[in-house]
Amino acid sequence: CKETDGGDDELCDASTTSRTVTDAIGMGLMIGVLIFTVVNVFGPNILRAMFDGNNREFDAILRPAMQYVRIRSFVSPVAVMAMVSQAALLASGNKVTPVLAVGVSAVLNLVLDLVLVVGLRMGVVGASVATAMATCGSGFVLVRKIRQTGGKKIATIPSRKSFVELITFAGPIFGVMVAKLVSFFLLSLKAAKFGLISLASHNILLKILFFFTTFGDSLSQVGQRTSERSEPL
Repeated sequence: CKETDGGDDELCDASTTSRTVTDAIGMGLMIGVLIFTVVNVFGPNILRAMFDGNNREFDAILRPAMQYVRIRSFVSPVAVMAMVSQAALLASGNKVTPVLAVGVSAVLNLVLDLVLVVGLRMGVVGASVATAMATCGSGFVLVRKIRQTGGKKIATIPSRKSFVELITFAGPIFGVMVAKLVSFFLLSLKAAKFGLISLASHNILLKILFFFTTFGDSLSQVGQRTSERSEPL
């Protein structure tokens, strides 16, 4: 925004904030498309890297595993957009919409699991479809709120300046997340060398870990929100 005599600073700030959010959602959409491409092109090779190609256990899980991740990958753009929208809403002080989105996702997932997995006995495909639809449901709630508060546009392609600013701000956080994902992947890779049962046990324990780290993540969100209102440390 350009400063003018009698200009409304608050309106200028709101416009800048809205543009930043839509730029971030636009980048999230592109990242989601990239995830979809990587999963569908390199997914089988990634699984082969975890198992010996001559392992019968590998042959048994390859097809259902790829069915699951491919269905989930179709909603990767929606999932990333939802994550960005949730972060933007929490940063603005809106705690109700993210909670509502989680509730919608949980209910949809439960109902569709009962219908597709238990009722229609679709197995892995049914579980994947249920989770994908739940992701779409929560994403709709979050993105709809962003549109109501930010204007007609949901996502925009960032300019070169905006792209650099977003990368500069998100780069360190992105680096930390990538380091965590790589470490988890290497642990899964090592567990896979001991066989399918060891890999399954590893993933169960990993889910338990993620369940308890959710509490730490919520406290982290509170700390970030509080620090925005105080002097820099």
